[in-house]
Amino acid sequence: MIYYFYILLILLALVVVHQCTTFFIPDLWDKLLDFDDKTKLSHDDLLTLLDRFKYTHDDGICFGFTLTWAQDVTLENERLFYQRLNVIRQEKHYLPRKVNRVTQKIKNQENISSYEDQLIETKPFIEAVCLAQSPEDYSDVYAKRLHQIDINSILAMIRYKLAGNTSAKRIFGKTFAFEAERNVIDFLQHLNDLLKLNDKLAMLISSEEHTVGLKKHPEGWLFLDINYLYEQSPDYPYMILNHQELCKQLYLSLEENNHMIFHLDFIAKLPSTSIQARLQQLNYSYPVFPKQLSYVNNRELGMLPIAAQNGDECTVREIVRLSHHCNCIDNDQVAAGMRMTLNNNHTHILDVLVKIRGFNINGPCQTDGSTALAIACNLGYVKLVKRLLACHEIHVNEINNKKLTPLMIACESEYTQQSPELFKLLLHAGARLDLQNAAGESALAIAQRNKNLAAMEAIQAFNVPRSHPKATGSSSHRYIPKHHLTPAGKNHPSLFFSKKSALQNPASPSLLSDFSLTQQQGEHLGSSSTYS
Repeated sequence: MIYYFYILLILLALVVVHQCTTFFIPDLWDKLLDFDDKTKLSHDDLLTLLDRFKYTHDDGICFGFTLTWAQDVTLENERLFYQRLNVIRQEKHYLPRKVNRVTQKIKNQENISSYEDQLIETKPFIEAVCLAQSPEDYSDVYAKRLHQIDINSILAMIRYKLAGNTSAKRIFGKTFAFEAERNVIDFLQHLNDLLKLNDKLAMLISSEEHTVGLKKHPEGWLFLDINYLYEQSPDYPYMILNHQELCKQLYLSLEENNHMIFHLDFIAKLPSTSIQARLQQLNYSYPVFPKQLSYVNNRELGMLPIAAQNGDECTVREIVRLSHHCNCIDNDQVAAGMRMTLNNNHTHILDVLVKIRGFNINGPCQTDGSTALAIACNLGYVKLVKRLLACHEIHVNEINNKKLTPLMIACESEYTQQSPELFKLLLHAGARLDLQNAAGESALAIAQRNKNLAAMEAIQAFNVPRSHPKATGSSSHRYIPKHHLTPAGKNHPSLFFSKKSALQNPASPSLLSDFSLTQQQGEHLGSSSTYS
């Protein structure tokens, strides 16, 4: 009998522990966290919050954060952006759990308060930031591979995520390079004269690794930087600055000391012809000068890499034209520009860069010794590979520091699994199958190890007895279209003389699984936080 009594005591104890864990301890933890400074919200706070929501993200979220703000500015939802951000600041330590509680109430068809409505709206807001920051991580959501430069496609998606009826668009972009602070101040004064308060424009100012937001304000400029939220006032996350103050803040935010190089994107909803004409004046007011090609930022990157990263074809063409006349750009800058171009899949920029006089197309573009062709193969971009193989002097078997050829790199890439055409291009261009990497593996062995069926099938279909020149680490063959092959199937030998990053893992399933729930929330709340 006494055993039953002990069992009953144990069951009662378990019930008490469960009740404490469910109700008392979380509430106590919330009260303890209330002593934390709720006037601050840092970049790290937001990253921690994304981890707790189990969203995939980069090491930073400045671009996604600022682009989401820019869309809300142009769609006149700026107040909602600041409201959601303030809720996140107040609830940063326990927002996921509170959102889950409200979600459960909605599922149970219980009434929720206006503040709980604001809590639930933070989740699609955070999802929109993630989608904008890392489109390459969410290719299944976008149904295609995108990069941050694909601003209009991103804006359309985050508009959908935030249940907006219209979306903003990128209407103009240009890369600028300035020698010193005085030149930046002069530019800001000119930009201020060019813009009007009723233009409803938002601007993104980007270096190669950071993005901040800007818009014209009655008192000067409204400036937003995720690293300086609520710095000027605990009441709002932005800063109101004059020209001189904005210049100094830009040098702080972009971490520059001397030269200032950035790309400026303009975001609007329905731009008038007047706005577009005024923005086009920037091309004439700020042409590229030869001396600007020697400017570099604190990371030793010049105007060409920044322009290439952002798809600024006009500036890239002008730099290439000037380099042919004055020979004022070095190979390191061209290599960096090539890396940016390939990483962002800019075929139109590649068409311009391959024409730079004196650039070694077979030289390393990354610290691991990878050439332009190797980078394109690793990313699985068939159009880039085809364009590079058509270049004079291309060495299809050039190796990197680990003795990997472009074919071997393609065989171990996860982005070539559905791309048999890429392997056919390499093989018909002279990619050798008898070469081995530093570990003694051939391209076929690498493909087998990585279970790359597209590579294995292409290699096995092509792997018939044929003669090869002696191993030199390169090939003089270039890509020749199939209809130019000889009847024997061999190319005519012809001699010629002349990295924002790779995709990550697929999207977090939470973004996809939330769709039906968000619809339920919209039906229950009628709020702007749901899908349209």
